Amino acid sequence: MMYLYTAYGLTIQSARPLPELAPGGVHADVLVHYAPPRLLADLPTAGSTLTLDREAARLRIAGVGEFVARQGREIIVTPLPEADQRGLEIYVVTVLLPIVLYQRRLLVLHASAVAIDGVAVAFVGQPGQGKSSTAAALFRQGHPLLGDDVLAVDLQAGHALAWPGFPQIKLHEDVAATLGYTNGALQPIHPLEPKRSLSARQSFAAHALPLQAVFVLDTGERTCVELLQPAEALIALIPHLYVAHQAKDQIGFTQLTQLVQCVPILRFRRTLDLATLPELVPMIEDTVASLGLARYV
Repeated sequence: MMYLYTAYGLTIQSARPLPELAPGGVHADVLVHYAPPRLLADLPTAGSTLTLDREAARLRIAGVGEFVARQGREIIVTPLPEADQRGLEIYVVTVLLPIVLYQRRLLVLHASAVAIDGVAVAFVGQPGQGKSSTAAALFRQGHPLLGDDVLAVDLQAGHALAWPGFPQIKLHEDVAATLGYTNGALQPIHPLEPKRSLSARQSFAAHALPLQAVFVLDTGERTCVELLQPAEALIALIPHLYVAHQAKDQIGFTQLTQLVQCVPILRFRRTLDLATLPELVPMIEDTVASLGLARYV
C-alpha cells in the first residue's frame, strides 16, 4: 500500500504512513522508499553526519540508519534492525523533506508562519526565542497556520511566496496552557521529544501566500518592533537559513539577498514572560496591517 500526502506544494508518496502530513495529492512529486533493515558499516558511534549538495544528500544517524535524498525527488530510508519506526517517520518529515525543498531550489528557513489577512507572516529566532509559541498565539486568535519550524519560500520576479507545510505546531505544555489549550488538545510526538503536538487541521493555509514580513525574535526589557535595513536584515537571517548555511551554498545566500530586498524584515524585541504572549497578537496584527498599507502609498 502507498500513502499520498501534500506538503510545501508537493505530493509525497510513501510506502509507510507519515502522520504529520495532510493526506492528498494524485501524481507524486517526491517518492519515499524504505529499504529492508540491515546493519550499516561506518555509521557514527554517536550523533550524525551529513554530506550535502543540490543533487544528493546522505544523512547517517547513530542507532537509526541512513537517509538519502536525491535531486529533490526521492528519499531512501535504510534503517538499522533496532531502529524505532516512529523516529524514522519524524526524520523523514522534519529533516529530509526540508533537504528535498533545498534541492528543488526553494529558499528554506528555520521559521514558523501564519496567515494574516491573506498574507504570510514568518517568525525566526534562536532556539527558545518563541517561534512556535508566537505562531501558536496568532493561531489561537484565528490566524491559519502555514507551518512550524520550516518555511519554504519561492522567489519569483521580485516576489516571495510562502508554501504551507503541514498542520502541526510543537509546543511545550506550559506554553499550551498559557494559550488556553488543555492536555486533551495535545498529543505526544515521541518519548524523546519534550514538546507535544497541537493539530492545526481545522485552520490551515490551503495554498501559497505572498510573504508580507519576517519577524526576527529577540529579547528585551520592553516590547518594540524595528524595521531592519537590507544589509542588517541579511546578517540577522543568515543563521536561520536551513541547509544552505551548513553547505555554504551560494545559491541560498543569493536567494536570501533577494528576500531582504522584497520583504520587510523586522526585529521584534519582547520579554519571554509567557503571560504576555497573548498581548503580542494585536501588536503583530497592527504591524502587518501598517506594512500592507505602506506598500500601496
